[in-house]
Amino acid sequence: TILDVPDDGGWQIRVLALVAHSIDKDARQWGRLETGGALVGRVSYEARTITIAGMVAAPPDSVRSEAAFILGTQGLAQSLTEAHAASVGHLMFVGTWHSHPEPIPTPSSVDLHSLAESFVMSHHHLNAFVLAIIGQRPVPDGLTVVLGDGRQVIPLEIEIPPATPCRKAMEQNLVKFANSPKNADCPMDLSRWPL
Repeated sequence: TILDVPDDGGWQIRVLALVAHSIDKDARQWGRLETGGALVGRVSYEARTITIAGMVAAPPDSVRSEAAFILGTQGLAQSLTEAHAASVGHLMFVGTWHSHPEPIPTPSSVDLHSLAESFVMSHHHLNAFVLAIIGQRPVPDGLTVVLGDGRQVIPLEIEIPPATPCRKAMEQNLVKFANSPKNADCPMDLSRWPL
């Protein structure tokens, strides 16, 4: 499993550039209020990589304040189901993100409790959930990512892959990309594409 491997087991977190910058933009839009949302991505057990490939906006019943963000639930399951279907089943819920007021964020005890509770109480087949926190510094420096399974938390190094023309096409319109015919310049089979 992800968390039972010595040290970090060689696992990587990749955050697609469009997603990282969307998180950064959303956090800045809310200013001093903490904000957040859900993350969708792919888990490759073979490559030992979790790729954050999209985000779902905070539902309307989410609560934002200067001290906390509480992710609402109104329509969240439906939005996650739609994201999964739109990606032809390649993307799934992998965790959440929210903002913090400090330059380089660290998870609070409330964050860690919420991560553990979410993991334990949810129905899923993952070995851990991702928690991403954006601080006041821009990405990648201001982005902290951890994995948690209800027992332990592992901080991870993140990678934001360079934006190649092919990757930009995928990030900008994943549904169209996933359903496009293959061509030699840009592989379209997401199950084999090295996210």
